[in-house]
Amino acid sequence: MPPIISCYNLIHRDLETALREIARAGFPAVSLFSRPPYVPVSLEAMDESAWRALRAQLDGYGLAVPVVYYTLDLASATGRETFARQVARARELGARVIDTGALAPQGEAAEVWTARLAQFAEHLRWAGQELAPLGMTLCLETHGGATGTPEQVITHLSA
Repeated sequence: MPPIISCYNLIHRDLETALREIARAGFPAVSLFSRPPYVPVSLEAMDESAWRALRAQLDGYGLAVPVVYYTLDLASATGRETFARQVARARELGARVIDTGALAPQGEAAEVWTARLAQFAEHLRWAGQELAPLGMTLCLETHGGATGTPEQVITHLSA
C-alpha cells in the first residue's frame, strides 16, 4: 500500500481543501473519512452530482483511495443495506479497505445492549463474508466499546 494519510488529519476543513493539501504534501493516497462534523461531508449522503465532483477532485489531485471510513451501525436493522451501498461506493473509488467505528453502549439496559451486541456480531460476520470475495477488508476502530481491545472483541463478538 502506498503512503497514505487520512483526511481526518485535516478535520474541520472542507474536503476540497483537505485533498488539495494532502496532494501538495506529496501523499499519493488518502483515506476518506466520512463523518460530519469532523469532515463536513458524508459520502453516504452525497447525491450523484457531488459524488462525480469528489471523483473529479481525487483524479485532479492524483490521489488514490485505498481506504474509506464510514460511520456504520451494523447493529441497526438497516445496517446491512447501508453497508452494501457503502461497499459499492468504496469499490468505485478503488478502496480495498472499509474502516468503521466500534460499537459502544448507549446507556441502554443490559438486555438491550446484549441484543445489540449479538446483532452487531452477526452482521459483522456477514460483512466479512460479503467483502472476502471482493478482495476487501473490514477494519474496526478501537475507541472502546465492544471492539476496544482484542480481548473485548473475543469476549463480545465470538459467541
